[in-house]
Amino acid sequence: ASEVIMDGETGIVIEKGEAEKIRDALNRVDRILPEGRKMGENLRSLVVSKFSFSDITRRFISNEAGMPG
Repeated sequence: ASEVIMDGETGIVIEKGEAEKIRDALNRVDRILPEGRKMGENLRSLVVSKFSFSDITRRFISNEAGMPG
C-alpha cells in the first residue's frame, strides 16, 4: 500500500493501532469533502497508471521471459 497511498495526496496514512487517528481522518475527509474527492481522484489515476491490466501483463511476460525454463 505504501507504493500507492501518499499521505494527503492519494489518501491518509495511519499507523496500525491508532484508532483515534482513524476517527480524526474520517471526520477530516467528511468536513472537507472536496479534498477527499481529490485524494480519491489522485488515487484512481495512480492505480490506473501503475496497475493497468496491460502493464501487469507486460511485466508478467517480461519476468517469465527472463526465467529459466
